[in-house]
Amino acid sequence: MQLRDALFSSESVTEGHPDKVCDQVSDAVLDECLRQDKSSRVALETAVKTGLVLLIGEITTRARLEYSNIVRRTVERIGFNDGSMGFDDETLQPTYVLRLGAPGKSAGLDIASRLGLDPELIESARSRMTNTERDVSRFLNELHARIDTVEQQGKDLAAREQELDSREKSLEKAWEKKYTEKLQQIDKEITRLSQEFEQRAEETIG
Repeated sequence: MQLRDALFSSESVTEGHPDKVCDQVSDAVLDECLRQDKSSRVALETAVKTGLVLLIGEITTRARLEYSNIVRRTVERIGFNDGSMGFDDETLQPTYVLRLGAPGKSAGLDIASRLGLDPELIESARSRMTNTERDVSRFLNELHARIDTVEQQGKDLAAREQELDSREKSLEKAWEKKYTEKLQQIDKEITRLSQEFEQRAEETIG
């Protein structure tokens, strides 16, 4: 086979590049989870923009995490420590969209149930769970249900707000149209009265 000329290129970015910042924040959260709980399971993505760090994912761990401190320490270590950069450890706003995973066997059983595994096998496995595991599973299921309810309420409120805003704009346009038509009527009336006055004045003088 004849070799052809080829162009090889590679990308290299600095530690402060947004992609690298995201990787380091995610790694820092994972490291802290594993430091406190070796059995932690972390599915985490990080997004950044000016003044904002957004953590998205699901974390199953017994670790107690202070996400704001982890994010701020990481950003400061990278070198973003001056507000003039538009991104620094003092003024940024860490935001989290995280779900708690159930520690122990219950998470796997819930997944198996959603995938359609034999209910009898699932119940048999549940019967072997400790009371603590069942309590934690029940608590987290209730918590997730409440979170889903609140999220849906938020979506409903946002939709309602959008509907009201649209209705308000529609009413505003209708009022503006009516107001414009009224002004036009007044202008026509003024013009008519002026012409009538001029006509009477000419008749009187003549």
